[in-house]
Amino acid sequence: MIWAAFVLLVLLVLAFDLGLFTRGEKKALTARAALLRTAVYFCLAMLFTVFVYFAYENHWFQLGVYAPPGVGDAAHDGHAAAHTASLLPKNGRDAAIMFFMGYILEQSLSVDNIFVIA
Repeated sequence: MIWAAFVLLVLLVLAFDLGLFTRGEKKALTARAALLRTAVYFCLAMLFTVFVYFAYENHWFQLGVYAPPGVGDAAHDGHAAAHTASLLPKNGRDAAIMFFMGYILEQSLSVDNIFVIA
C-alpha cells in the first residue's frame, strides 16, 4: 500500500513537471524560472519531511514499529540484528532528520553532475 502511494506521488510530480511547467515552452529557461522551480521542489521535499515526521511519530502504516532483534528470524546473528536496529529511526524526529539528510546528500551529489555535463 505504501509503495503504491509513493509511486502515485512520483507519477503526479512527474506529470506536474512535464505537463504544467513545460507546456508550450520552446525558449530557454530563465534564471528566475529555474529558481522558482527549485523552490517549489524544495517546498515539496519539506512537506514530505513533515509527513515522514508525523508518519513515524504516530506509527502510520506501522512505520517505526519494529520486532525485537532476532524475533522471527533464527538465522540472524544477534550482533548484526542489534546493529541494524540501532540504525532504524526510533521516532518521528529521527526519521525526519534521516530523510532530510538523505535529501541534502542527493542534492550535493547532483551538483557533481553539473560539472560532468558542463
